[in-house]
Amino acid sequence: MSAIVSPGQWSAVRAAYDAAGQRFLDLAATVPPQAMATKDWSVADTVAHLMTLSRMAVDVARRQPNRAELIAATTVDTVAGLNDALMGDFATRDVPVLLKQIRAEMDELLRVTADATPTDTVAWLGGSRLSIAAVHAHMMNEFHIHGRDVALATGTPWAVPPAEAVLFFDLFMIGIVRTGYGILLENGIAPPSGRVAVQFRSKYSQPVTMVVTDGVVSIEDPGWDVDVHVRFDPATLNQIMFGRVTKVRAALTGKIQVWGRRPWLLLPFLTYVHMPS
Repeated sequence: MSAIVSPGQWSAVRAAYDAAGQRFLDLAATVPPQAMATKDWSVADTVAHLMTLSRMAVDVARRQPNRAELIAATTVDTVAGLNDALMGDFATRDVPVLLKQIRAEMDELLRVTADATPTDTVAWLGGSRLSIAAVHAHMMNEFHIHGRDVALATGTPWAVPPAEAVLFFDLFMIGIVRTGYGILLENGIAPPSGRVAVQFRSKYSQPVTMVVTDGVVSIEDPGWDVDVHVRFDPATLNQIMFGRVTKVRAALTGKIQVWGRRPWLLLPFLTYVHMPS
């Protein structure tokens, strides 16, 4: 199945990638580099991480990725090893230098994909195939997630526009299932038994149903045979998927609403269909 990318989504994700990246650069330039952005990474480490991902995105789009074998073998649960390897290629933690490099890589990705067909696919983690549009959506979300980390750690304002955040859900999360997710989800966790269908909807996108059938993930058009309905705020759902916000907190604040004939199946579904946290 091929990716689905409308002309509007393609122009929107390119603009959102550029805007999110620049917001992150502006934020990182104004906070202490030694401040701890996460349990393990300082602001400087986080900036270095985003530098390596920015360069990887360009290399992937060119179809010339560094460490191609490691990328192909990496799953969502072993991505830390890939991050360590990529960050080891850049010893500097000089934030101004890294920020300048990130901006250069951002400009290069926009340049090399300016005339690309957004539904064309490239090799990505775990032998998956990622559309060119999803490459932009992935990097946009990395800026969103790590910008939030840095902002929370340093008491700095940070906002993620929902119209940007939903592009990650539509183009990356749904897109990678359509184009082929390879071994990306292989982690030893047993999938939900039988068929579990979860329909996702938000005010920023059309409803779509993701289905796990005996461990195989697929996408269906909205229909009647749905176990769980989820109405979501896009930024919150992305933060849940990357372990930044708990499902309980999201539900209590109304950012995620769940109902249906078997709503309890959402937890094992999201345990199986998950992202690094």
